[in-house]
Amino acid sequence: METFETTLTGSDGNIDGIVTHISKEAYQFTSLDNSLQLTIAKAPKGKWIRLSGTEPYLSGWVDELCEAIAAKGKPATASTQAKKTVATSAKTTVAKKSKPAASATKKAKVS
Repeated sequence: METFETTLTGSDGNIDGIVTHISKEAYQFTSLDNSLQLTIAKAPKGKWIRLSGTEPYLSGWVDELCEAIAAKGKPATASTQAKKTVATSAKTTVAKKSKPAASATKKAKVS
């Protein structure tokens, strides 16, 4: 299972924890001090909902957690990385061609 660290905003301060991808569309947040547990899943219409967790909880945590999940994103595939490399290489080539030659920018010495 894939995991990553994130922070949720609590009423008394930030809550650091670990997010675990537990199934296709479900994630679980567990605070480092085990004081908070929150499980969310994507509903059929695409909205994230709370499945379970400790009480009391802040409704904003579902939004914060789904934002952290979206920010984490999926790792880039090899083809995506190759496309980025080609695009970067093309920009570099254009930039190099547009610079004037060093000899054209220097004034000639008159003896």
